[in-house]
Amino acid sequence: MSNLASYAIFFFVLLPVSYPSNLFWQPNPKRAHWEAQQVIPAILNYQHDFYSRKSQFASTFKELTGSTENYPFGLSKTQLMNDHTIENKFHKFKLSADLDQITVKVTAKRETFKSYTAIIVVANEKSENDLARGICQTDQPSIVPPDNPQLIEDKIQCPSGSSFLRPF
Repeated sequence: MSNLASYAIFFFVLLPVSYPSNLFWQPNPKRAHWEAQQVIPAILNYQHDFYSRKSQFASTFKELTGSTENYPFGLSKTQLMNDHTIENKFHKFKLSADLDQITVKVTAKRETFKSYTAIIVVANEKSENDLARGICQTDQPSIVPPDNPQLIEDKIQCPSGSSFLRPF
């Protein structure tokens, strides 16, 4: 067996299985954060489009996407836990809707990841298309998402302990 084959077997087979904390396969907080930045806006965009078509928010993921199995939100495998909750390997996404707002609570599965709360709220009841939306992320890694953001003077304000995630 060549030296290259020996190194390959060691690096890809023996080292990952024998290393005590198996760091090679640990979820990366940066990857989890990056993926959340992709998934949450996608869910909000679907909700915005749904509201534009039907003048109401979707109350379940099935209603939002028209499917019980195929969720176009995530990059990693996303699965349905119940009508209001989907999850991937990093976070659980819980949807709640009423007449004038939709909230998505995104709970980290590990203490090293951040959690999020996303919201779309009808900002002006006179105009159905006047929606304010935003995403608040915990300032520190947490398995508890931020409290619901508030709409103040037509702008989303994040609660203490969280900050506004970039506009999308």
